[in-house]
Amino acid sequence: MRGCLTLPFVLVGFAMIANAQGPSIPPSVAEFGNSPEGVYKALLFAMGTGDEAAIRAVTVATPGLGRLLETGRVPSEGVASLRERLLKGNDVIRLKVGDIVSMAGGETYVVKESDVVEGRALVKDGAAGTLPIRCRVENGRWRVDARLIIANRRVAGVVHMKGVAAQVHRSILMPSPLVGPPYPNTPEGACRTFFAAYLTADAPNLHAVALPRDGFDWLLKREPCSFDQAAKYQADLDKRTFRTLKVGDTIEVAGRKVTITAKEVGPARAVVAVEFPATLLTPCELINGHWWVDPRPLIAGLKADPGSKPKPALKP
Repeated sequence: MRGCLTLPFVLVGFAMIANAQGPSIPPSVAEFGNSPEGVYKALLFAMGTGDEAAIRAVTVATPGLGRLLETGRVPSEGVASLRERLLKGNDVIRLKVGDIVSMAGGETYVVKESDVVEGRALVKDGAAGTLPIRCRVENGRWRVDARLIIANRRVAGVVHMKGVAAQVHRSILMPSPLVGPPYPNTPEGACRTFFAAYLTADAPNLHAVALPRDGFDWLLKREPCSFDQAAKYQADLDKRTFRTLKVGDTIEVAGRKVTITAKEVGPARAVVAVEFPATLLTPCELINGHWWVDPRPLIAGLKADPGSKPKPALKP
């Protein structure tokens, strides 16, 4: 399964089924230094001042970075005070092997050696109840993996995602193999992120783009792959055609012709045809300005595959 893009295939309503040199560090945040703690402080300062260029400069490229601009900005007279507090304070700590982190739902996570190997780190605000944030080195500079912050805000913005916070917090701690630029906030972009995350066993990005339907654990059964293999998956995905369908379009799926109706597509609904090379139809929903993938067809396909089994919950 590692050598090619193969996906389980079943008709259930529909058959379901990027790291270039980063931007230079702006002077506004350069003084925080090139360390996990410093780059996280730089991100906090950039978020507090609404500095989009600085946010993108100190974070790993990932979908949804615009969410980081939703933080209320400090008034202009408070910028100097915020900078001084972050520069002189010891609020941000770097976690060590064996540290125990509290998460949503009363769960805990024990920091492992693989979390803090060379080029990777976990940091957190010293305040009680705050969650760890992953950082990693890219091109000689530390950058923040902001997916947990983004995921928390997306979860908060979707009513029917209630109850998945603990699962998101738990899985977001796993390192992501996805590389390259983020895909755009469109139905096609959401689908590309979804398939890339599924193929590379990237639980954080699955949670960031797929609606939390029943059976979500079935999406997490694949073994993690190397960064090199992830890059190959993404290169292959980038060659595939992703096309948003219109009312009246007719597509052959599993030997049957499916005609798209107004029930499937609209201002907040879309169906994306993916050539794998067999045509796969992927439903999407627009919720609070962001496109999400409905994973139920893929989940149904996984359940129908006798060789599949859900991945057990991650244990600390």
